[in-house]
Amino acid sequence: MNRLLKYILAPVMVGAIVVSCEQKELDEVSPISALNAESTDAATSANYIYQETFEGSTAFSGRHTQFGTSYAFQMVTNPVFSGAKSGRFELRSSDGAVANGTRAEVIVADPATNKNRWYSFAAYFPSKDYAYDTESEVISQWWQSSGTTQATSLRVRKDRLILRTGNNSGSLKEIDLGGITKDTWNEYVFHFIHSYGSDGLIEVWKNGNKILTHTGGNMYDTKMPNWKIGIYKASWNSGESLTTKRVLLYDNVRVGNENSSLADMRTGSTTEVPSTTEPVVSPTPTPTPTEPVSSSSQITGITLVDAGTEKDVLKMTSGVTLSYKTLGTKKFNFRADLGATVGSVKFALTGAKNHTYTDNASPFALFGDNGKGNYYYGNLTLPVGNYTLTATPYSGSKGTGTAGTPVVINFTIKY
Repeated sequence: MNRLLKYILAPVMVGAIVVSCEQKELDEVSPISALNAESTDAATSANYIYQETFEGSTAFSGRHTQFGTSYAFQMVTNPVFSGAKSGRFELRSSDGAVANGTRAEVIVADPATNKNRWYSFAAYFPSKDYAYDTESEVISQWWQSSGTTQATSLRVRKDRLILRTGNNSGSLKEIDLGGITKDTWNEYVFHFIHSYGSDGLIEVWKNGNKILTHTGGNMYDTKMPNWKIGIYKASWNSGESLTTKRVLLYDNVRVGNENSSLADMRTGSTTEVPSTTEPVVSPTPTPTPTEPVSSSSQITGITLVDAGTEKDVLKMTSGVTLSYKTLGTKKFNFRADLGATVGSVKFALTGAKNHTYTDNASPFALFGDNGKGNYYYGNLTLPVGNYTLTATPYSGSKGTGTAGTPVVINFTIKY
């Protein structure tokens, strides 16, 4: 097929299969009978179940790898987080399927034998080979069963780090953990109480600073999860996206037992580092967040979204004119792009038509959304005329807590 024609048809193809892709994050894993349920071969701390620092001659010895090409995984000497080497994962849209999907992944830990578990890694996103993309990819997942999207996974979409979690397919919600920083290393630590019930817990630290405390069910009511890292991109299973290549580097991959602590899981850490830089956020409605959110640069801009195709159209600039004829749609939505975590965003549209709305979960949009990339547009058509859109971030849900700096965009709509 002609490459240009293929790319033109890709959105249609992706639209037809998106539900299938989300439901069929297939991952048919063969049992590793030669290993105990949780290997300690690579561990050096008394509280480590597993550790991979990439300093040996091989990596992931005895682990179940899902590499379909020679470049899917390599050990490299630059860049590195610590020591002399790191692990480099590469995935291309043209790669053949591995375990029924476009992936380069490895199962780091077999099913947990205790609900209390710790996981950590350092990650490096190279700007040259990790371009902005509107389609998401999974970079870490707590895998339970084939044929469905996993209960908890860590994803990147539109250069945002997103934790998707829940305990059934209808309860899955996405929590925005902030933008990814490219061409630099960041270390992430995850503390889980794996549970189907209300005692479930997920805590996340970035570079020693706590960025999330989430309570509630985080696994399906089946077996305990494995832990996987790497790259899995469902949109490439039978379609395309804005980019054709993903490169992601990991270092100091660790799994800790129930006796571990933040200090154990951090590289070179000897004491627990208090949360001082980044806020703790909770996706559940509360009057105020656990910690205050900084009011600076929380909203970095406003993006116009085609709510008919769920695709980004353009970054809004004050004074822009939007033409229904040129854009080919009247189904608009406006999303606030974040530079820091917030509890809610209050939108106020004034002009030829007035509309106010407070969104309490990412993505934050003027006319709402379902949290899974489906942007509602309120079943209304904005009349032609002049408008002012104000988006104000708040530290708490429903427009409560501390108000951040509002972003104001003036624009005109014409036919």
